Amino acid sequence: HKGLENSIILRDYGNNIYLQQLSSYLSPVLQDSSRSRWIRCWRAASDGWDVDSTFHQQCNNKGPTVTIVRVGSYIFGGYSDVSWDSSSAYTYSTKAFLFSLYNTYGYHPVKLLIVQHQQYAIYRYYNYGPTFGSGHDMCISNHASGRSNSNFRPYDYTIPPGCSYSNYCSFYTGNGRFTPSDIEVFYETTN
Repeated sequence: HKGLENSIILRDYGNNIYLQQLSSYLSPVLQDSSRSRWIRCWRAASDGWDVDSTFHQQCNNKGPTVTIVRVGSYIFGGYSDVSWDSSSAYTYSTKAFLFSLYNTYGYHPVKLLIVQHQQYAIYRYYNYGPTFGSGHDMCISNHASGRSNSNFRPYDYTIPPGCSYSNYCSFYTGNGRFTPSDIEVFYETTN
């Protein structure tokens, strides 16, 4: 989809297949298939890792977003149809999903839909980056590049292969806790 070809993560660590796969995951949720395009609002490696002054300043209240995370060569992320903000509240969604393109199985793309507790689909908190699910299914911590406290714990989204409900999940990166190498967030516009 227009704009995602500007992803540095997908360009440098993936290939055109990764872009096509992610685009196919996003197709059903686009606001307007002919006019939608994606604009990057945050790249942690260049904008900084303090989520309050970078991610939230640049991406709050922008509408639907896709988050792309890289840990070494592992690539994964999530889609939210509701805006990010700093309200310290969960938000309802039936369209949000997580995805993994390159994981412990190699290039083994999966799309993980929200399957329960849609009221906890998205967690919007000033001191967290993009965070999904009540567990949290995927949580990006503040200053994540210097810490290993971002994590995966399946609760509300489809449980990935080899993982179990509410336990740290190593499917995405080989470890239930992770330290991102880079993160990009793109918001959808139809202008």
